[in-house]
Amino acid sequence: MSNTDKKTTAVVVPLPISTEQAQKMYEAYCSAFARSSGTTRGSATTAAILAIGTPVAGGELEYCAQIVWHDDAVEPEVAAWRNKDIKKGANIKVVRQSDAQAALAAAQAEIAKLTEENERMKHIAYSGRGSLSYTIHSPTRFADEERKAPAA
Repeated sequence: MSNTDKKTTAVVVPLPISTEQAQKMYEAYCSAFARSSGTTRGSATTAAILAIGTPVAGGELEYCAQIVWHDDAVEPEVAAWRNKDIKKGANIKVVRQSDAQAALAAAQAEIAKLTEENERMKHIAYSGRGSLSYTIHSPTRFADEERKAPAA
């Protein structure tokens, strides 16, 4: 099930934010206000963050244990677990589902960024502008103009 099938509960935005990302945020913020007179600062800011971040939807990860802390209890307790996931003698570390989802979304965003860079390098390498070996070992040779260092 994709993130769009469930309600987004968090957004992962890797830092620092680039100038291009800041521009996307600004445009999304302004666009949110332009679309509806009922737009609030909060909903416009949400739209701006979603424009550059990776949404994380709640409930996507299965759990093997649930910890509950009742109001009248001194300490939390393991309220439920699935025996098929826990083997005798196992030492299982429990993490928050939201933390795991955020880590997964960050990894997916990094994979998407690296995939895009890989595709860009393959396009350069196979476009007749140089050999694959030279492109790999000297990627700045065919870098975009805005990526080139200024002439001294």
